[in-house]
Amino acid sequence: MMRLHADDADHVLRSPLQLLTCIKNVKRTESVFALIPPDSTLGKYDIDSRTLRRDIYEHAPPASLVDLKDRPPRRPVLFGPADAPSIQADKKGTKASEGPEKSKADEALTSLFSFLEKEENLCRVVLGPGDVLVLDNLRTLHGRAALQPVPRREDRRWVKRLWLSSTTMEPLLSKCSTSAHPRVFDRNKAFWSSTEMKHPQLAAGRLQS
Repeated sequence: MMRLHADDADHVLRSPLQLLTCIKNVKRTESVFALIPPDSTLGKYDIDSRTLRRDIYEHAPPASLVDLKDRPPRRPVLFGPADAPSIQADKKGTKASEGPEKSKADEALTSLFSFLEKEENLCRVVLGPGDVLVLDNLRTLHGRAALQPVPRREDRRWVKRLWLSSTTMEPLLSKCSTSAHPRVFDRNKAFWSSTEMKHPQLAAGRLQS
């Protein structure tokens, strides 16, 4: 299975909604996602949500988009209400920061992914042409089933992605925009911002330059 992740987990302009539109899926490859349960449920499975809510994790961006000259900002994995937590994580790109609590943080993150990847916690859906899967990019992690080699291009899976936000992101966009246009944001500025990657309504107006 493709790693579970939230799209754009590394920066503050992550959109709260993501749409996956299927163009073709000849081999009927499954889309997979998992909803983050309440902290109380995580606790029943010995998952340390308190540690996951601390600013002791790094979310690596794509190397082609951000120049990592320094250590990435430290941010939490979980945030928001305990009964409906939000998550920012990528199994490949999220890791515990170096420090005295690294071992504890690693264990909490590993336990979380192990829990979410259990079959009973995964939702699987096969998208057909024209189907649109709407995902809460703040409360779910998603991936897909393993792809089999497909020699013919016309048989390959093709899913287009669309991200939706709202006017509540305007204050963030204005502080992370490029010189080209106020609505074109700079990925480097967004990544290096010290604001936690929270819902735009929570982060608006608190972005530090």
